[in-house]
Amino acid sequence: MEKYQFEPYPEKVRQISGLEEFPATGAFIYIFHADKVPPHIGLSVDGLFYSLKAKGADIGLKTDKINEIIHRKKIPALIIKLNLQLPAPSEVEKIFLAYGTFLQNGKTCLNPIDELIFGNVSHRKIGDLLKSLNVKDCIESIYIVNTGTAYKGIPDYSADEIEKRIFELQC
Repeated sequence: MEKYQFEPYPEKVRQISGLEEFPATGAFIYIFHADKVPPHIGLSVDGLFYSLKAKGADIGLKTDKINEIIHRKKIPALIIKLNLQLPAPSEVEKIFLAYGTFLQNGKTCLNPIDELIFGNVSHRKIGDLLKSLNVKDCIESIYIVNTGTAYKGIPDYSADEIEKRIFELQC
């Protein structure tokens, strides 16, 4: 039996037929390749997307463009609407840029998002962040996209698997 570090809460799951129906404003966590070990995480604030990646960063991209890529490439994703106020996009950009333009020195894609939401880096895995958000009642809804009916949640993984994947992507 496979173990999951996060399973979407059924009462918060919202079905949509296409990303054109997706809300444009607010704060969202994007989890790409939600069925892989490890998945990737990004953040959208008021229609602008931010993500720190192994070989670069997405800073202030239009969220509509990200949604189109998810749809066109059929990327399994969770998009989580947050029930909290995040700083303005200019402040979000400053936090992301403070981490550099790519993952380095043991940093992960989760770090700037964790700092923005909780004020410090206290979570090692995406599932831990999502569980903390749920305890604080900060998850308004969860959109599950391109996963198929067998999808159960984010598979469990170790910190070593995160480091290994970052290394593979950088090489």
